[in-house]
Amino acid sequence: MNSREVRKSLEPFKNFAPAILYAAEIIESAEKAEGILAGFEKEKAKKESEISDLDVQLTGRRQELQKVTREVEALKPSSTRIRDLEARELAVASREASVLAREEKVLAREEKAKHLASTLAGFGSLDS
Repeated sequence: MNSREVRKSLEPFKNFAPAILYAAEIIESAEKAEGILAGFEKEKAKKESEISDLDVQLTGRRQELQKVTREVEALKPSSTRIRDLEARELAVASREASVLAREEKVLAREEKAKHLASTLAGFGSLDS
C-alpha cells in the first residue's frame, strides 16, 4: 500500500475527524470533572466527620447544662421549704424570747436572794 492508497482509504473518515477530536475533548473534560467531584467527595466526608465530632461535643455540653440546671433548681428553695424555714425562724424567735424571759426571772430571783442574804447577814451581826 502506498501513500496515495492510504490517503484514499482514510478519505471517508476525513469528515469525522473533527467530531472524534471534539469527542476526545468532551471525554477529557468529563474525566477532569470526575476528578474535581472526587475531591469534593473527600472534602464532604471530612466536613461530615467534623460535624459529627461537633455533634458529640454539643451533646456533651447539653448534658452538662442540664446537670447544672438541675443543680440550680435543687438549690432554689421551694415555697414549701420557704414556709418551713419561716415557721422554724418564728419558733426559734419565740424560744429565744422565752429563754430571755426565764433569764430575767432568774436574775430577779438572784437579786432577791442576794438582798435577802444581805438582810439576814445584817440580823446575824446584831446577835453577836
